[in-house]
Amino acid sequence: MDDEKLIFFLIAAAIVLGILSGGGFFRTIGVNPLSGPNLIPQQVTNSAPGRGGGSGGAGGSSSGAGGGIGSGGYSNFGSGPITSGTPSPFVGQVRISSVTSPETLNEFVTLYSSGSARVNITGWSLRSILTGSVVTIGQATSLPGLLPLAPVVTSGDTIIVAASEGPMGASFQVNKCMGYLSQERGFLPRLSRACPSPYNELPPLSDRISNSCLDFIQRMPYCKAFAPNDFPEDLLTTECEQYITKQFNYNNCVTVHRNDTDFLSREWRMHEGRTRLLWLKKRDQIQLVDSQGRVVDEYTYNY
Repeated sequence: MDDEKLIFFLIAAAIVLGILSGGGFFRTIGVNPLSGPNLIPQQVTNSAPGRGGGSGGAGGSSSGAGGGIGSGGYSNFGSGPITSGTPSPFVGQVRISSVTSPETLNEFVTLYSSGSARVNITGWSLRSILTGSVVTIGQATSLPGLLPLAPVVTSGDTIIVAASEGPMGASFQVNKCMGYLSQERGFLPRLSRACPSPYNELPPLSDRISNSCLDFIQRMPYCKAFAPNDFPEDLLTTECEQYITKQFNYNNCVTVHRNDTDFLSREWRMHEGRTRLLWLKKRDQIQLVDSQGRVVDEYTYNY
């Protein structure tokens, strides 16, 4: 059998097999018998199953029941183009980086400063395009009890904006000693436990401070303020316990370190003292607006 007859025989055999199998043979090898090989790949989508069953839920839309935004399968988070309002000259310098626990008493918005210039954000506000809810950023203090000042942020600063009153009863800039306060107060998000190391705060040489006391201080966890009943029984002398109680606490930490160049961190906690909820749980469109009412950034989320 020459080559032409062999090719004709193979084609005829394939057609017969395709007819007998109801087209399954062609689907198996990925060939359309009328138009040749299928060179178009299947489209892969990022839609999740919507409410009501199926890939789009009731109504057949990939966005969930009824096809409404955020009512089903899609999730969209992050800063995007400004859709309404006058753009601010501060666009790109401060951004909304996340919205946490919306429509709960623990909700807060995190801002991030990435511009090179120092920016006074007093009087700026966050507002919902969907509901009209607004929270305004006020002043903050560098230490509890001091007069509040305008929060001025620069590149690398993080600003937590919460509607709640907060555990300090005021807005503040986080400092290197505040980990001591996290033991007794509920900060959200939690404060860093990065206080000055007890190892570097050893007492001066004294006959009253024994080797066992020094060993205990060197093993102490960071940001741990000891109460009298926190010490291991019969392990330390009274002088050692008194020293630790007096030395390792928030107030003394501030006294010792407030003039350190790294005393103030790059994080601000802005609490506005409100009790009502601001942001929608499933979806919202939030704008950051400067003190002149111009839009700095816009953030959308669809759960």
